[in-house]
Amino acid sequence: MEKDTPPVEVKEFIKLADFQVGPDHVTWNRVSLASDQWVCCLHDRLGEDMESAHTKEEGNHREKLQCVTVINLTQPGKFLTYHSVADSAGMNPLKPVIALKAGTKFQVYNISTRELLHQCTMEHEAVYWTWVNSELIAIVSDNALYHWCLEKENSVPEEVFKLDIRMSNCQIVSYKTDASFRWHAMTALNVEENSISGVTQFFCRELCASQCVSAHAVCFAQYTLDDNPYPSTVLCLASRQDCTLNGKIHVLELGPHTPGNYAPTSHSTDITFIEEYNKYDFPVSLQVSECHGLLYILTKYGHLYLCSMSNAACLFSMAISSHVLFSTAFNSASEGVLAINRAGQVLSICANRDSLIRHVRHALHKPKLAEKLDVLLHKNTLIRL
Repeated sequence: MEKDTPPVEVKEFIKLADFQVGPDHVTWNRVSLASDQWVCCLHDRLGEDMESAHTKEEGNHREKLQCVTVINLTQPGKFLTYHSVADSAGMNPLKPVIALKAGTKFQVYNISTRELLHQCTMEHEAVYWTWVNSELIAIVSDNALYHWCLEKENSVPEEVFKLDIRMSNCQIVSYKTDASFRWHAMTALNVEENSISGVTQFFCRELCASQCVSAHAVCFAQYTLDDNPYPSTVLCLASRQDCTLNGKIHVLELGPHTPGNYAPTSHSTDITFIEEYNKYDFPVSLQVSECHGLLYILTKYGHLYLCSMSNAACLFSMAISSHVLFSTAFNSASEGVLAINRAGQVLSICANRDSLIRHVRHALHKPKLAEKLDVLLHKNTLIRL
């Protein structure tokens, strides 16, 4: 039986229904997973007052109360629920702090004490916003991206760059930066006649210049490539070409060049989308295990591609969900990924080390690579595939 264990293990971590989050509210704009610490849900809850646990009734009518539920993933049975008039909400990736948006107004609270920590009002309503790290929120208007730094008291959002014209009439779905904030990447989707196209606007702060490329999902990572003594900033991109079955993965080493390292390199590989899946399937998330040197690529319709960070080679692929995936986060405990699907499942996805080694050795017929994996994975050191 052990030999039949797949190279990737998928388990249900929690169900949002167990926290009274109804299926109609398990959507991209209502449920967020900023990190492996918390799930944040904006939803209706029929007639139950979270403070008194009594039901509000008028005759046979049960009032719908909008509320925010925050689930602690480090202690899955622990959660908090509050009444809210916000139209969107998101948890800080590290701290017990929540940001709420209502129209043009943003407020940041401590969820334990309910103390108001920060607030600001935008001139125009945001079309997208997200936590970048524990001290920074990115806010996108219809023509610019702003950073709101919460380290400073009474701070206000400051413009970082203007949106490219190609981002017009698109839905902004993601914003990423590298660790140094030299590189920025904002991704949007556009529904076309036969496909959903992805476009990513890259901005280099040092050069104060933007460029748009076709990409459905991107991420940055700090990774030490083969034979290099020091880590580099690496950009990973994934895309699907129109409505064909062809997709592309790129792993690019970005500048500036680190003294002592070899010249920057780039790798790419083709992936094939499964025909039985919807023709509108496309990559929605990239997550990197820097420790294991693995790139997890997840698609909207629940497919996983596990790739190498060193050469972008696809090591394994499988279906992990029969329901649409819409939110993911890196799982530091397993060096894998947490993902939420439309059924309200929070899934835990991670490489099965022994099975992955067997798969590389016997299915991919790469004994040298399998031997390297055998040594590196079990030492829990960097894997350079």
